[in-house]
Parts: sequence; structure tokens; C-alpha cells
Amino acid sequence: MADQWTAVLARMGTPTGDGRILAPGGITNRDLPLPLMWQRRTEDGHGGSVIVGRIEHIDYSHDSVMASGTLLDVPEAAEARTLIESGVIGPSVDLDDINYQMDDQERIVVTDGRIAGATLVPIPAFAEVSIQMAAADTMALTAAVRTSGWSGMPIADAARQWDSGAAQRRIGDWAGDDISGKYARAFLYKNSDGDPSNKTTYGFPIADVIDGTLTIIPRAVFAAAASLQGSRGGSNVPASDQASMKSVLGGIYRRLDRTPPWESMSLAASAAELPPLAWFQNPHLQGPTPITIGEDGRVFGHIATWGTCHVGLPGCVTPPSSPSEYAYFLTGAEKTAEGVDVPVGKLTIGGGHAEPNAGFVAAADHYDNVGTAVAAVFAGEDEHGIWVSGRIVPGVAHDSVSALQRSPISGDWRRIGGNLELIAAHAVNVPGFPIPRAKVKFANDVQHTLIGQFAPVRKAEFVQPKSSVPTPADVAKLSQKRQAEAAKAKLAWALKKGR
Repeated sequence: MADQWTAVLARMGTPTGDGRILAPGGITNRDLPLPLMWQRRTEDGHGGSVIVGRIEHIDYSHDSVMASGTLLDVPEAAEARTLIESGVIGPSVDLDDINYQMDDQERIVVTDGRIAGATLVPIPAFAEVSIQMAAADTMALTAAVRTSGWSGMPIADAARQWDSGAAQRRIGDWAGDDISGKYARAFLYKNSDGDPSNKTTYGFPIADVIDGTLTIIPRAVFAAAASLQGSRGGSNVPASDQASMKSVLGGIYRRLDRTPPWESMSLAASAAELPPLAWFQNPHLQGPTPITIGEDGRVFGHIATWGTCHVGLPGCVTPPSSPSEYAYFLTGAEKTAEGVDVPVGKLTIGGGHAEPNAGFVAAADHYDNVGTAVAAVFAGEDEHGIWVSGRIVPGVAHDSVSALQRSPISGDWRRIGGNLELIAAHAVNVPGFPIPRAKVKFANDVQHTLIGQFAPVRKAEFVQPKSSVPTPADVAKLSQKRQAEAAKAKLAWALKKGR
């Protein structure tokens, strides 16, 4: 019988020794089995490695990636086993399909990544990982939560109806007698005490057979997520297994370009209370800051920065200052916890910008009638640009909050009394005055994109604004920022290669 091992492959939410973090809920894996390698000689990254085993099971908790498998019957595996038992090597995960962000401490936060394998090295990036040999009678041969097989499974149209009973009958007909194999692939959960050959052992179906192909059904995913959130009496699944299920479902939600309910509920709950006055005051941002949404529902950031040229206009048209102090944008009011009525404008999504030739009144009506208000904000100016600060509107749909998080803000300025005045701030795919957000996309060992969207949250400390007009030093600072982003991209590439 093959030698068996168990391991903690990685820690989530915990920095590595060189300042990298795997975001909880963002890590998935390729279909199992996956290779377990051993770096026989020291080289850059994981170079010089040989395959010594198989990763056969992977499970996720809120803070760890656990795995188990077997060693191969090869000479190198015997050498690796000696080192494992001596405690002098540990696992380092090999990731692909990486997306990352930079946090306020300039650390790389991997928001999405897929485990493609693991390599045993002398000095793992995470100090609190481990691998040990396991006795045959203590080896966990199956995991309660199916964590693999979902990333490559096709997804049906979101409008497709879901009938759990009918789907399970179709899955049974398709699988035939292969209950523990083909039939089980459609289910998120398995009762560890159940008979693998009995259909009742499996629960939380989230797939159906469509034209002979097992396919994820979005409405089944939503139903499973709702059950984990307490819908229809909730679930009797142990809390540790529920965390793993949420991790899997979270990955599917991201494939659907949606936010899981357990991630967005806190925003809606926070927004239901009256916000403090401080939320609508100058946030004293340390630098150009894209729109940021805190877990408490607070919203802040810049909608345009001084000295930035409009991407869609000839020459270099820069954002105008407001002679009226944004009176034409701040046409609403929001009551604070202190009982103060603060003038506010709206951050809207949907419907696109108003026609360029429309007047002020017609353009403002367009956003009132077509756009969905997601946030209520005050507006002002600092040394970096035009800032907004406020809150998520109570009762706004989770999908709308997610859309605001995904989309940069574009201002709409109209000529009023001889001056250009901001009348609206609308979420778009490509803003006129982009505020850089460093993000790198990797796939198949190639850096695909370095784009200006999806930024890390930057919660800045107090900085006294010096001027509303950019100085040569400000322009130089922006140039340095671009160079810093390029350096971050190179660092992320080093992460991808395991260095």
C-alpha cells in the first residue's frame, strides 16, 4: 500500500515571511489529483523539483488549506519521506490564474488563485504549514465537502429553472451505477458517515445534466448559499464544513460575477443605521484613491484627480474645480446620527451617461430616472483631486453594491453660468479621468493584464491638503506611482513563479 501523508498546505489571511497573503475564500484548485513535488536541489522558485506524490484531497477552512494524498513508488519519494519524517521540509503551494491587490501596508493580497500543485521545500513561505506521514488506518480517504471539479465545470444560463428532485433523477440516470464517482460530482456535500454507494449520502446538489454534460445551475448555487445563511431552517452541516462549502460557493459566485451573500450582508446591515457626520467630511486621503467601500458601508475616494487628462478628448482636458463648491451635485440630503442634515449627491449605476448635448436639467433628470443610486456622498477637493465621502444607500441590492465595487466612477460636468459644474457621478466601464488601480492577471504562465481597476482598499490617515492646484512635485509623484505599480507587477510575477 502506498505511503500516505496529510498536510497543511497554506494559511489564508496570514502574511508570509515576505509579506504575501492568500485572501480567505479566494483560493480554489485544479481537478484532482495534483502533483506533489520535492525540490531536490535549491534553484530559483521551485526549479530543480521532481514529482514524488499525488495530492488526492484538498479541503478549505476559514484560515487553512488542508490536503492529503500518497507518495509514489519512486526512489525520490523514499528520500522525500525521510526528510518529511525529519521535519526539515514543508509544503509550498504552486498557484496559477492569480489575481492580486496591494493592501495599505504594500503587501500582495492574492484575491483569486488556483492550486495547481505543491512543492516540498526547505523554507516554506508560510511558517505555520506542515506535512507528516499518516498511518493507513487514520487516513481520511474522503472529504465531506467536494472542493474540486467545479472550476472547470460549465455553468448554465442564470435564468435556467432549478428543480432539485428532477435534477437528482437525471443525475442518477446519467451516472448509472457509478454513485461514488459520477453521481457524487453533482453534489457539494457528502455525509462522512454515509455509504458512498448510497445516493442519500450526498447533499446540496448544485449541478444538473444538460445535453449529457454535468453543468452548474446558478439557481441551485443560490439556493445552497441561502441555506447556509439560514433559509428554510438552515443547515445541519457542521460549522467547519460550512466554511469549506462557502469557499467553494464563493468561487462559483465569482465566476458568475456576483458577491456571495455572506460577504455583502454586512454592507446592507451597516447601511441601515444612521451614519456619523464624520463619514461625510473630508476623508484626508494620502494619495489618489479609487472609490472604496468599507465593511461598515462607508464609501470614500476620488472621482477624478488633478492633472489627469480625459481619455476620450483631444489634447489634455483636466478635471475642473467647482466655483459653486459642488452645489449642483449636492442636491439631496442625508441625516446623520448627530441629527445633522448633510447635503449629498449620488453615486449611480446603470443606464449610461446622459447625452453630451443635453442641458443641466435634462442631464440631471436622466440620472434620476435611469440610474440606480447606490451611495449618498458629500464632495470636496484636496491636493489630489475631487473626493467624495459618504455611505451605501440603505436597502440597495447586493448586486448593485457589487457593481459599484467593480466599476470606476466617471463624473458628468455641464456648463452652468459660464462654468463647468459636476452634476453627477456615474459608474462606467471606462472612466474619462481614470484613477489607477494596480491589478495583474496571470494565466498559463503569462502576464495577461496590468489594468486600472479593482483596487485594494486604502484607509488613509490624516494629511493636511496643501493646494487644490497640482504642482510639479505632484506630477513627479504621479510618475513615481506608475513606476511603483510596475515594480509591484514584477513582484507578483515572482510570486507566480514561486520565488
